Amino acid sequence: MKKFIMLFAGIAILIFASCSSSRKITKKTASGETREEFIIPCADFSKNTKDYFRATASATSPNHQFAKDKANGLARNALAQKIEINVNSLFDSYANQYDVGNKEDFKEVTKAITRQVTDKKLSGINVICEKSFTLSSGVYEVWVGIEMSVENVGKSVYDEISNEKKIRLDYDYEKFKEELQKEIEKRKDQ
Repeated sequence: MKKFIMLFAGIAILIFASCSSSRKITKKTASGETREEFIIPCADFSKNTKDYFRATASATSPNHQFAKDKANGLARNALAQKIEINVNSLFDSYANQYDVGNKEDFKEVTKAITRQVTDKKLSGINVICEKSFTLSSGVYEVWVGIEMSVENVGKSVYDEISNEKKIRLDYDYEKFKEELQKEIEKRKDQ
């Protein structure tokens, strides 16, 4: 019985020790100075891949659900920014490669499309990492990693472009659609 209690106590200590919000790795520099590296939860899921746009975020609160909701909201905002940058880059590339006439008009229309895509299509998000911690102060810390498929974003852009009469009339919609498909395929091959 005594061995069982000792084993249980050892396992409990290991579990509690592994639940800290970030692990520290301490190293000495050449000058003898000490520096600490923090391992951030869900950090492995913060970089885009060829198939997915990804983002991570964290939040703290005395209320666990509020911390979780806040972390999700921050991750969604970060993901929306990444998508917006990529879609704008695609539109800029198209405008530079082909004669689009009035570039200012084109930019205004494409900015509106980008906003619509990021506002509407953040519904296809998958949560790929979620870690919750209780800090020594009793506050909850939640880390969240999310992703959205590049293909889903591409489809959203297609849908918005096909609904945008100005692009359909003033610009070569089929050529643009073709370029968008090439960009998506190129991204998959990276």
